[in-house]
Amino acid sequence: MLISSIQEIQTIIPVGVANDYKRLQPHIENAETAFIKPLIGNDMYDELAEFYESYPYEDMTSIQEATEVLLKKIQHAIVHLAYYVGFDFLNTSVTDMGFTRTESQTSKTLFKYQEDALREYFKTSGFNILDEVLIYLEENIDYFSEFELNDAYTVFKKAFIPTATVYHQIIHINNSRITFLRLQQHIK
Repeated sequence: MLISSIQEIQTIIPVGVANDYKRLQPHIENAETAFIKPLIGNDMYDELAEFYESYPYEDMTSIQEATEVLLKKIQHAIVHLAYYVGFDFLNTSVTDMGFTRTESQTSKTLFKYQEDALREYFKTSGFNILDEVLIYLEENIDYFSEFELNDAYTVFKKAFIPTATVYHQIIHINNSRITFLRLQQHIK
């Protein structure tokens, strides 16, 4: 995993110190499995995990600096997407009596429109950051040979419409690499 403490989460989203990392951990794993690994590939993910295990570094090389920037972007996406995929479960308590919603006199649950807006914020922010990750990887491909070997990347280099930018010039997709990836099955 690329995030291992609540302190790392707090640098991205201002959550309270009473939050328990173990409660969020399965959702972090789900976000990495569902979004990060398919996007960057297992080899690139393994390289990032290896970098993360020894992080921080003294006197970083240019490749380590580039990898640090990539790691921070991916961590940012993971946190937002973890809260998005785990939103409903994080709003409940699981006890021997089943699933419950906690409410006290000093703290109340959100209104439905607030929940919907917060869930949409996590989703939109997470996906926008994934787009940033793809742009960063494309712009710094010399540093990330593992991504260059990723099947999706090599297919795009040979494709008739090779980038999201080219596709966006034809049909407006807001220059989204994520949307472009989703359209690949139809472009073929």
